[in-house]
Amino acid sequence: MRYVSTRGAAPVLDFRTVTLTGLASDGGLYVPEVWPTLSHDAIAGLAGLSYVDTAVAVMMPFVGGTLTADELRGLCDAAYGRFAHAAVTPHVPLVEDRPAGAHTGHAQGVGRRRQGELDVVLGPGQVGTPEDAGADPTDDGVRA
Repeated sequence: MRYVSTRGAAPVLDFRTVTLTGLASDGGLYVPEVWPTLSHDAIAGLAGLSYVDTAVAVMMPFVGGTLTADELRGLCDAAYGRFAHAAVTPHVPLVEDRPAGAHTGHAQGVGRRRQGELDVVLGPGQVGTPEDAGADPTDDGVRA
Protein backbone atom coordinates (compact mmCIF):
# COMPACT_ATOMS: atom_id res chain seq x y z
CA MET A 1 0.00 0.00 0.00
CA ARG A 2 1.36 3.37 -1.03
CA TYR A 3 0.30 6.65 0.52
CA VAL A 4 0.27 10.04 -1.22
CA SER A 5 -0.15 13.57 0.07
CA THR A 6 -3.42 15.40 -0.47
CA ARG A 7 -1.30 18.30 -1.76
CA GLY A 8 0.67 16.12 -4.18
CA ALA A 9 4.21 17.41 -3.56
CA ALA A 10 5.48 15.03 -0.84
CA PRO A 11 7.19 11.68 -1.42
CA VAL A 12 5.03 8.57 -1.74
CA LEU A 13 5.42 6.42 1.40
CA ASP A 14 4.54 2.94 2.61
CA PHE A 15 2.33 2.24 5.64
CA ARG A 16 5.14 1.96 8.18
CA THR A 17 6.86 5.16 7.05
CA VAL A 18 3.65 7.18 6.75
CA THR A 19 2.58 6.07 10.23
CA LEU A 20 5.84 7.31 11.70
CA THR A 21 5.89 10.47 9.56
CA GLY A 22 2.48 11.96 10.36
CA LEU A 23 1.79 15.03 8.22
CA ALA A 24 3.30 15.11 4.75
CA SER A 25 6.28 17.39 4.18
CA ASP A 26 4.15 19.58 1.88
CA GLY A 27 1.61 20.14 4.69
CA GLY A 28 -0.92 17.70 3.28
CA LEU A 29 -2.41 14.59 4.79
CA TYR A 30 -1.27 11.16 3.66
CA VAL A 31 -4.05 9.05 2.15
CA PRO A 32 -3.95 5.72 0.30
CA GLU A 33 -3.00 6.04 -3.36
CA VAL A 34 -5.78 3.54 -4.10
CA TRP A 35 -8.52 3.03 -1.52
CA PRO A 36 -9.07 -0.60 -0.56
CA THR A 37 -12.64 -1.85 -0.33
CA LEU A 38 -14.34 -4.55 1.67
CA SER A 39 -16.87 -6.74 -0.12
CA HIS A 40 -20.36 -7.18 1.26
CA ASP A 41 -19.39 -10.72 2.30
CA ALA A 42 -16.29 -9.43 4.11
CA ILE A 43 -18.37 -6.84 5.95
CA ALA A 44 -20.99 -9.45 6.85
CA GLY A 45 -18.16 -11.65 8.12
CA LEU A 46 -17.29 -9.02 10.74
CA ALA A 47 -20.49 -9.76 12.64
CA GLY A 48 -19.70 -11.37 15.97
CA LEU A 49 -15.94 -10.76 15.80
CA SER A 50 -14.12 -9.24 18.75
CA TYR A 51 -13.16 -5.58 18.57
CA VAL A 52 -9.52 -6.53 17.93
CA ASP A 53 -10.38 -9.05 15.20
CA THR A 54 -12.67 -6.48 13.54
CA ALA A 55 -9.93 -3.83 13.70
CA VAL A 56 -7.41 -6.23 12.14
CA ALA A 57 -9.80 -7.22 9.33
CA VAL A 58 -10.64 -3.58 8.52
CA MET A 59 -7.06 -2.24 8.77
CA MET A 60 -5.20 -5.11 7.08
CA PRO A 61 -5.87 -3.87 3.51
CA PHE A 62 -4.30 -0.51 4.45
CA VAL A 63 -1.10 -2.13 5.73
CA GLY A 64 -0.09 -3.38 2.29
CA GLY A 65 2.29 -6.14 3.38
CA THR A 66 4.24 -3.90 5.75
CA LEU A 67 2.98 -5.89 8.75
CA THR A 68 1.76 -9.46 9.02
CA ALA A 69 -1.73 -10.10 10.39
CA ASP A 70 -0.12 -11.35 13.61
CA GLU A 71 1.96 -8.17 13.97
CA LEU A 72 -1.10 -5.99 13.36
CA ARG A 73 -3.11 -8.10 15.84
CA GLY A 74 -0.37 -7.55 18.43
CA LEU A 75 -0.56 -3.78 17.91
CA CYS A 76 -4.36 -3.88 18.16
CA ASP A 77 -4.19 -6.00 21.31
CA ALA A 78 -1.81 -3.45 22.83
CA ALA A 79 -4.04 -0.53 21.81
CA TYR A 80 -7.44 -1.97 22.74
CA GLY A 81 -6.56 -4.62 25.33
CA ARG A 82 -6.56 -2.18 28.25
CA PHE A 83 -10.25 -1.35 27.87
CA ALA A 84 -12.36 -2.93 30.61
CA HIS A 85 -15.59 -3.23 28.60
CA ALA A 86 -16.01 -6.01 26.03
CA ALA A 87 -17.34 -3.45 23.52
CA VAL A 88 -14.19 -1.33 24.08
CA THR A 89 -16.10 1.95 23.57
CA PRO A 90 -19.75 1.15 24.39
CA HIS A 91 -22.47 3.64 23.53
CA VAL A 92 -24.59 4.76 26.47
CA PRO A 93 -27.62 7.10 26.45
CA LEU A 94 -27.20 10.57 27.90
CA VAL A 95 -29.10 11.10 31.10
CA GLU A 96 -29.19 14.91 30.91
CA ASP A 97 -28.87 17.72 28.39
CA ARG A 98 -25.43 19.36 28.20
CA PRO A 99 -23.29 21.40 25.81
CA ALA A 100 -21.21 19.40 23.35
CA GLY A 101 -17.78 18.63 24.75
CA ALA A 102 -18.62 19.86 28.25
CA HIS A 103 -17.64 16.51 29.71
CA THR A 104 -14.56 15.84 27.57
CA GLY A 105 -12.93 19.17 26.87
CA HIS A 106 -13.43 18.64 23.13
CA ALA A 107 -15.59 20.69 20.77
CA GLN A 108 -16.39 23.29 23.41
CA GLY A 109 -19.45 25.29 22.51
CA VAL A 110 -20.21 23.39 19.31
CA GLY A 111 -23.83 22.26 19.22
CA ARG A 112 -25.70 20.74 22.10
CA ARG A 113 -26.00 17.13 23.28
CA ARG A 114 -29.54 16.15 24.19
CA GLN A 115 -30.91 13.53 26.53
CA GLY A 116 -31.37 10.24 24.68
CA GLU A 117 -28.44 10.82 22.30
CA LEU A 118 -25.52 8.46 22.64
CA ASP A 119 -22.26 9.06 24.44
CA VAL A 120 -19.21 6.85 24.06
CA VAL A 121 -17.46 5.49 27.14
CA LEU A 122 -13.79 6.32 26.50
CA GLY A 123 -12.27 5.05 29.71
CA PRO A 124 -12.85 4.89 33.44
CA GLY A 125 -15.01 7.89 34.32
CA GLN A 126 -14.66 9.40 30.83
CA VAL A 127 -17.40 9.73 28.26
CA GLY A 128 -17.51 11.62 25.01
CA THR A 129 -19.39 12.04 21.79
CA PRO A 130 -19.02 9.39 19.09
CA GLU A 131 -16.62 11.83 17.38
CA ASP A 132 -14.31 11.62 20.41
CA ALA A 133 -13.93 7.84 20.10
CA GLY A 134 -10.62 8.22 18.26
CA ALA A 135 -9.17 10.33 21.07
CA ASP A 136 -6.70 8.88 23.56
CA PRO A 137 -8.74 7.61 26.53
CA THR A 138 -5.87 8.49 28.88
CA ASP A 139 -5.79 12.11 27.69
CA ASP A 140 -7.17 14.32 30.45
CA GLY A 141 -7.06 17.41 28.25
CA VAL A 142 -4.47 19.13 30.48
CA ARG A 143 -1.68 20.80 28.53
CA ALA A 144 1.62 22.08 29.88
